This record gives sequence, structure tokens and C-alpha cells, in this order.
Amino acid sequence: MQNAINKDFGMSLGYQMCYRARMKAKKLAQGSYEDQYNLLESYVHELKKRNPGTSVWIQTELDGEIVRFKRIYICIASLKMGWREGCRLYIGLDGCHLKTVHKGQLLSTVGIEGNNGIYPIAWVIVEAESRESWTWFLEFLKADLDIHHSGHYTFMSDKQKGLEQAIKELFPDASHRHCVRHLHNNFKTDEHTGLELKQKLWAVARSCTMNTFMEAMEDLKNSSLSGWQYWCLDRPAIHWSKSHFDHKFKWDVSGLPCGHAIAAIYSKGMTSDDFVDAFYSKDMYMKAYEPIMHPITGAKEWEKINKPIAPPLYRRQPWRPKTARTKEPGEVVPPPGLTKLPKVYYSQVSCGICKQKGHNKRTCLNRNQAQAQQNVQPQAADPM
Repeated sequence: MQNAINKDFGMSLGYQMCYRARMKAKKLAQGSYEDQYNLLESYVHELKKRNPGTSVWIQTELDGEIVRFKRIYICIASLKMGWREGCRLYIGLDGCHLKTVHKGQLLSTVGIEGNNGIYPIAWVIVEAESRESWTWFLEFLKADLDIHHSGHYTFMSDKQKGLEQAIKELFPDASHRHCVRHLHNNFKTDEHTGLELKQKLWAVARSCTMNTFMEAMEDLKNSSLSGWQYWCLDRPAIHWSKSHFDHKFKWDVSGLPCGHAIAAIYSKGMTSDDFVDAFYSKDMYMKAYEPIMHPITGAKEWEKINKPIAPPLYRRQPWRPKTARTKEPGEVVPPPGLTKLPKVYYSQVSCGICKQKGHNKRTCLNRNQAQAQQNVQPQAADPM
């Protein structure tokens, strides 16, 4: 912004003046944060009006005589109906930080439909991730999804703060599994890096029998004694290795017969298609997306509800705020001068001449040099 003003008008402005001007323009175009929070009740009314059966709950707290926002829960009617009718009995849980002025955290739940696609169910905005906030979220989720007997359900998550205790309290009979991808990130943080250890950790997680589990653990032990002793043994395998899952869960987690079951099915003269879970059928897939989510109108068309809600108090975090995302262990660092990896890094095209990614041999800079070398024919030696 400073450079643009200097180029167009020949004026030199300070950073703070440009920042204040930008915030003022943004407020005129989008409104203030206070105005957005005051529209919450009208937004909830419009959302329920357009999508009957939608669950929205707002929790506030008193700051003297001021009503301040604390949490909000949203589960749209079409999503909970579609999940109940056409998705597997699987619920994934995760959370992330919000980068707005008033911070907070977004917690969400997703399911898996018949095509292995992610199916959103519900989400909340809370002040922080804790056992109390997860319990508050899951209580509403349990009621919306009509879960009375949790023995048939599976929850998948990272090891979030307070989440494991909340699941045990509200869904005592459900299976709770940990995401191995996140476990591997923690594995790398403890200085167990490298492709070899990654593959051996995944081999332990994918083991389907106790014999293969013991063999994979022994293989990991030979490569990293500390990774085997102080990491794998300290984490109950029942949460992350298939070998420790009960047989019913092994079927529920995929809905597909394993290789041993397929061999037995064929030996009996039957087809494995008859033993695939019904959630993979076209009818179940269509049921998941049959309920319609109706859009809402613009804010000017909403019914005015005079229930002002003030934004939460801004709590400045200690130390200087971060300006860049914390990189995962082993993550590729962008080249100097760039904030993210270039597109050629993700390209699967590779050159047949220089063997590098991001281009083919037709656009290779070394193409002319390679052709010149091919056109040079070895000269015959002069006869003596």
C-alpha cells in the first residue's frame, strides 16, 4: 500500500497511517466486528427459517451488564439427516485456531460417505480447546445424531486436550482411535525422522494380526530402539494399530472383507460383492445427499432481532505474535525469497532429459544441447 501510494501520488506515508486507513476502509465496506456479533441472533433466526430442523445454540456470559459471546454450535438439518441416512457410523473430530481479532477455536465433526468423501456434520466456535468445550460440543452432537447406544460408533481424532475424557464420558461404549498421520508428526518431533522409520511405523499401524504386529515392532526396534521403547510402547496399541482392534471394529472401520475373508468366500463359490457393507451402495450414497441445504438471504433481508451480543474480550497472548506458520518436522522449506513452495514442487510431470520435475522434455532448457550432442556423429579414423 505504501509503495502504491508513492508510485501513483508521489507521497510518502508511514506504516501506521496506512494501517489505520486500511482498517477504516475495511470497516466502511464490511462493518465492524461489533456489528457482526450483534447480527448473530438475526442470522440464527434466518438459518432456522430457511432450514427447518437446524440446531443452533449460542452461549453467552455476563461482563457486568454486557452480554458477551462465548460459544456457538451449528448443525444444519440436511447434514444431520444425510449423515444418519447415508453415512458410515464414523465420526472424525478435529480443531484449529481462528486468526481473527478475537481469536478462539473452531471445532468440527465430519463423517465418511459411501465414496470415501468427507461429509461435514456440525461445528462450533469456542473460546479454547478443553474438556469442558469438547463436552459442550459433543452433548449437542449426541442429541442431534440421536445416539443412544454408542457401541456401534467409531470416533477418530488426534490427541486433543480433554477430548478423550469427553468421549469416554458421553460415549462409553464407542471405539476411539487416533489418527496415525498426527501420531507420525509427534513421532518426528521426538527426532525419529526419515522415510524408513515412517514406513515401519505405518507397518505397525496396518498390522492386522498379532503375529504381523510383533514382527513389525521387532523391525522398528532394530532401526530405532528409542522409538520402539519410549514411543510405541508408551502409547496403547488399541488406539492406533489394527492388530489390537476387535474383529467387529475391523469390519466397521472399512466395511470391506479382508484378503483372508475373500479367499474363504471364493472357496465357498460365493462372490465378495455380497459381503460389502451397504454403505458403499449407490442407494446409500444418494440418501446422504438427498436432503437439501437451502441458502439464506442477505443480511439486509433478515428479521431484526434486538438482542445485542458483544464480542469476547480480546486477550493478548504473551510474547511477540507469530508472523509465519510453525513448520512440521521434516517439512520442505520454501526457497529463499518465497513464503510457500512453488507449483512445480507439486507437479507430477518430469523431464526425460534433465530428470527434473515441473516441465517436460519439449520445454526443457537443455533440449538444444542434448539434440546437438545426438547430431554429432563420430568421424572415421584416417587410414594409415
